[in-house]
Amino acid sequence: MTHNFSVDIIIPTYNREYLLWETLNSVLLQTLHPKRLIIVDSSSNNSVKALIDSYRSKFKEVEIIIDFYYQKKNGVSAARNFGINKATSDYILFLDSDDLIRPSYFAEFFSYYSHVHTQNTVAYTSLELIDEQGNSLEDLLAPLFSYHTGNIYNELLTSNFFMRNLAQVLFPRHVLAKDIRFDESLLSGEDWDFILRVANSNEFNIIDKRLFLFRRHQLNTGNDKSYVFIHNFSFFRKWINLKTPVRITDVWGRSIIFQIMIRLPQLDFYRITQKVISEKILYRKMLFPKFLGNLFLNVLYTLIIYGIRSVCTGRLLKYLKVFYFQRRKYK
Repeated sequence: MTHNFSVDIIIPTYNREYLLWETLNSVLLQTLHPKRLIIVDSSSNNSVKALIDSYRSKFKEVEIIIDFYYQKKNGVSAARNFGINKATSDYILFLDSDDLIRPSYFAEFFSYYSHVHTQNTVAYTSLELIDEQGNSLEDLLAPLFSYHTGNIYNELLTSNFFMRNLAQVLFPRHVLAKDIRFDESLLSGEDWDFILRVANSNEFNIIDKRLFLFRRHQLNTGNDKSYVFIHNFSFFRKWINLKTPVRITDVWGRSIIFQIMIRLPQLDFYRITQKVISEKILYRKMLFPKFLGNLFLNVLYTLIIYGIRSVCTGRLLKYLKVFYFQRRKYK
């Protein structure tokens, strides 16, 4: 394959100009620059546009085109799909407005893709967790993630084992066939759904360097654990009704219980219970008949795994304190 290595970066944003400027700076600092930024703004004010206008001269100096679009607030999936339809470069990067990439990000991917001789290969990188000030954080979930290569579709069906953020992947545009777009009906799990459909017909390989910086801050969309948990049911419902080579109902049933157990202090159980009861198809297929029949074993297994991980990371004492103070609060 010949490689000109032109890249379009798609950035959806909504009232995040206070974080977006650092994302733009991380693009400017690249040793190998992309061709274009496609910024899709759904903000209720003009502050994002003003920020973009202030950066135009800087990007012009390094020959990066900025295309700015305003779109009515329809969610991140609609913004990304809009960007895909506007993209013309050989590669696409989905970068959120709070994401950061290391200066060698594109150079490393170019080095990899320039030696690839097949059309159906997609590369991704590992990540580093940082705080709002850019300080490295201990990634307590890292032991739960493993990186796979080759045909990862079956493994990915049972667990989203590597995809913490889509910016870990630089997609060749040709792998995004007309039917591979973000499902705009999903409010959570849209990244997993998207990467599954890409993995169904492509192989993956890893660039084992931390080229992507995942920033933790107070307004991360994943901070509301109850919201994410509840809206994941739409993703589960969609995939349970599809024919897959892996029996996913039992695996995802265990995953639901596991998520509940490790996030006990952070979950709103009333909202979750109401959602589980309303999702009759999931209730029948995932929480009955095989799963509830082995409920005790599954809960015991989850407690053992969680207990070992908590003791190793020192989180057990923290959660015990949370339970104690919550109990006193409601007495």
